[in-house]
Amino acid sequence: MQISDFTFTRHALERILDMQVDAETVRGALLGPEYVHPSPTYPHTDLYDYQDITLSVDRAMREVITVLWRWQEGWEADLARGQYHHRAVDAGKNLRRKTSSV
Repeated sequence: MQISDFTFTRHALERILDMQVDAETVRGALLGPEYVHPSPTYPHTDLYDYQDITLSVDRAMREVITVLWRWQEGWEADLARGQYHHRAVDAGKNLRRKTSSV
């Protein structure tokens, strides 16, 4: 599989820029994810966990739908920068902490 096998929604690209995720991290998440699992919310998508991010990918279309923080600390740091758009203030509250996971 190659990076060119995937497309990105406008929303996913906006999230990558907003979260300041570098291209190599996105490439690593798509081509060598640490963990891939079905989304509990959207049955047609898989979640690709890699380092500090999670990509939501449409399984059939190979389209990256959105980019999320993988750990609670990521959400907390992001929210500390200020609220915008429709981002929920409680986003990430049920995630594991990076420091307590192995």
